[in-house]
Amino acid sequence: MSRLMIAGLVAATASVFMVASPASAGPGLGLSLGTGMYVDDGVELSPLNAEAMVYWSFANISADLGFLFTLEEFGVKEAELMTIRPGVRVAIPGICYLRGAVPMNVRDDFNYGFLVGVGKTLLNLQALRLFAEVDATFMEKAEFVEKFPIEARIGLEIGF
Repeated sequence: MSRLMIAGLVAATASVFMVASPASAGPGLGLSLGTGMYVDDGVELSPLNAEAMVYWSFANISADLGFLFTLEEFGVKEAELMTIRPGVRVAIPGICYLRGAVPMNVRDDFNYGFLVGVGKTLLNLQALRLFAEVDATFMEKAEFVEKFPIEARIGLEIGF
């Protein structure tokens, strides 16, 4: 590996983990609305949902604990009406953030999976932030195994 490539990797890693101002560190709360679809030969819509999230951020990394509530019950099993989504977000300053989580349905028939997503701050007013996010969530016991799940959400976060 060349020295130039190593220097580039070090610079890229440092930019992801560079220290942010103290105003961006600490706890916060978020609330977002989302909906999605399952894509295959056609498109099937998923129910509207709301996610309440508590988080602790330090520099460009955030540890999250999200609680996802399905707002429409049609075709949804009772065990899937609430999902716990612990995870992390890593900000790429000025560009976007990447999200990873382990969603779990803990009622009755335990189910888990993984979530990968990308988001963007649309408006940043120091303690108040408007964001949009696109996620893909893959559950271990999915009814739509052959379909690709996509979810879009928009929300507000308040940092303390």
